[in-house]
This record gives sequence, structure tokens and C-alpha cells, in this order.
Amino acid sequence: SLEPIASLTRLEELTMRGIVPRAGRLKPLERLNSLRNIGITHVYAFGIEDYAQLARALPDAQGHCLQPVFEATWAGMCSRCGGARVALTAPPPRSPRTACPLCDRARIERHVNAWNSVGNR
Repeated sequence: SLEPIASLTRLEELTMRGIVPRAGRLKPLERLNSLRNIGITHVYAFGIEDYAQLARALPDAQGHCLQPVFEATWAGMCSRCGGARVALTAPPPRSPRTACPLCDRARIERHVNAWNSVGNR
């Protein structure tokens, strides 16, 4: 569980790599109101709901995991149009993590809409 981390109420920066809690998912981190930067390795154990809820709970924090889509310079260029790729936070299982904003626009829009609808369910 990430519950012990939630007691660090003055924590301002958190980086987690390869950590998958057995219980509680990311929920305990939502109480870290002093957090300014957060980095979570995009493990497939967490879904779009986990990250979107965390982003809503921490509106003053920054980090790729708090955005539905982010710049992915490490992913290279699109093989179809030559444009820069972006990465999707918590893409659906067995789907590519990166996409081209031009060639895959519909897929990205569906992902962002799913992210935005998490709080409305």
C-alpha cells in the first residue's frame, strides 16, 4: 500500500519507478496536497481512472502522469507523416502507448475524452 507515503503531508516531490501497491492503488497519494512534482513509471497496473483521479486531486502538481497525453521526444517521429509523437498516459491494454497527433487524432481524442469523463461517472 502507498498509505505510509500519504502521511508525508509536506512532501513536495515524489518519483516512483516500478512500484505497484498490492492494495489501495494510487488513492493514498491524492492526500498529498503539498506535492508539486510527481513522476510515476507508467506501469500497466494503473488505469486511466487512477491517473485522472490523481490529477483532479492534485491540481497544483505537475508530472506526465497527471496529463492524458504528453510530448514523447524519445518515441521518434511518425513513420507515416514524419511528425513528432506523443505518449498516452494509461492507454488501453494491448494498445500502443505512443501516437501521432495528426495520423492518430481520433484515437487521441477518444483517450482525452475518456480521461475527462472519469470525474463525471
